[in-house]
Amino acid sequence: ISCGEPENADPKAFLKEHSATYNSLIKGDDVARSFGVQGFPTIIVVGKDGKIAHTKSGFSETMVEELSAIIDAELKK
Repeated sequence: ISCGEPENADPKAFLKEHSATYNSLIKGDDVARSFGVQGFPTIIVVGKDGKIAHTKSGFSETMVEELSAIIDAELKK
């Protein structure tokens, strides 16, 4: 979700430039607020049942490993 972008920002160009292979919601400030996002990055993992399985804000060096384990566990359910 793209939020809080300055008026002259071009999120579509950014995604294209970085060869993003995922969907992105542009101008998603209201959606982010509805999920309680207060900082960036915020990662929200949604389980197969549609419920939020995990939420984490901020960056850490172990973020990829932690999220991989959480996602793997959710996929096994």
